[in-house]
Amino acid sequence: MTPTGPPGLLDQFRVLDLTDAKGQLAGKILGDMGADVVKIEPPKGDPARNIPPFYGDDPNSEKSLYWWAYNTSKRGITLDLATADGQDLFKRLVREFDLVLESFAPGYLAGLGLGYDDLAQVKQDVIVVSLTPFGQTGPYSDFKVTDFITVAMSGNMFLTGDADRPPVACQMPTTYFHACAETANAALMALWYRDLHGEGQHVDVSIHEAMQFISYNGPTQFYLKGVKSKRTGARYAVEGPKGRTYQREIWPCKDGFVSFGLRGGPARIPGFQRLVQWMTEEGFGDDFLDGIDWPDYNNTAFDQDEVDRLVAPIERFFLSKTAMELYEAAVERVLMIAPVYNPAQQLADRHLKAREFFTELDHPELGRTVVYPGPFVKSDDGLVRLRRRAPLIGEHNVEVLEGELGLSRDQLVSLKEAGVI
Repeated sequence: MTPTGPPGLLDQFRVLDLTDAKGQLAGKILGDMGADVVKIEPPKGDPARNIPPFYGDDPNSEKSLYWWAYNTSKRGITLDLATADGQDLFKRLVREFDLVLESFAPGYLAGLGLGYDDLAQVKQDVIVVSLTPFGQTGPYSDFKVTDFITVAMSGNMFLTGDADRPPVACQMPTTYFHACAETANAALMALWYRDLHGEGQHVDVSIHEAMQFISYNGPTQFYLKGVKSKRTGARYAVEGPKGRTYQREIWPCKDGFVSFGLRGGPARIPGFQRLVQWMTEEGFGDDFLDGIDWPDYNNTAFDQDEVDRLVAPIERFFLSKTAMELYEAAVERVLMIAPVYNPAQQLADRHLKAREFFTELDHPELGRTVVYPGPFVKSDDGLVRLRRRAPLIGEHNVEVLEGELGLSRDQLVSLKEAGVI
């Protein structure tokens, strides 16, 4: 089942993962926590295996980095659920497992005789967690979408980007990731409920609804104040006695960007004063900055012209330094400045290295190990950890179907010839 090593938080639970690219992170989270997760994919492989980029720029279904990233800590089998034999085998598997994760369109599994009501006849306390774009019911429930559509309809895209340009979306499928975290959480709650009451259930997770939690400030402000939030990009909006101003949060520097806010308050004013002193030491002093009464500094009291006069000398100073020069000086001088990391800087981050965040997993088919981001929490006893690389197509068919379900080798050969596995 799971590789040898310390037990996991969920090592008493078993999960069948039927999800596509929308939901595969959910199974990974449960697998990293110790659950025995078996990914079920079509005999020719899951379509997510074709999502680029690919290891070595080789467009091979076994080398998709997307597949690798979101299917660690899982075993993998192939099964054609559209066939009678595939449906029978799936029901036999359900009897031995606690939980089913799926992301098919509403009604698809029921149409195959594999819906929640059907599976509850096979295993009374089974838990099925369904992740779909808009949930199992409602006027949008049958809509087909991509991450781009769900982030647009969530309201998050409207608030992302610069005010003078159209809304933008994050490069990664963030709506899937948020929804997967909710899916894993929902699965844990359903398992807890079953332990308390002995009952399974069908859990309905909507990507659209999961995304409302990261965009709630927009509709809340509109409901309470009638104010429509605006995109501010690298700036943030500040309401003050002289009206609304837009104040910079992300600043260009010599080799990238850094984060630094213009906010006041007892936690920030001393650092702001030290920044002005540092600028003066290096020949970037400014009369406007020198004229500010720093103990009483309040960024909400400025109009936009004053904000722009505050920004200009700081921007010139930041452009004279690299991100790491600014960051290292910020640590030494106790300033609230942080680098905006690119991927190479993430990998090189000394803090992540000191905490041994990045993990090497063995890829015997490549004859090497590969570095992965570690689990979402750190525990000294390894209760949560990456347990294995993502499975190859049908890698554990023999282990699961023969070794655990009791099929003979001849049966496996016949099923393969028939295209069932």
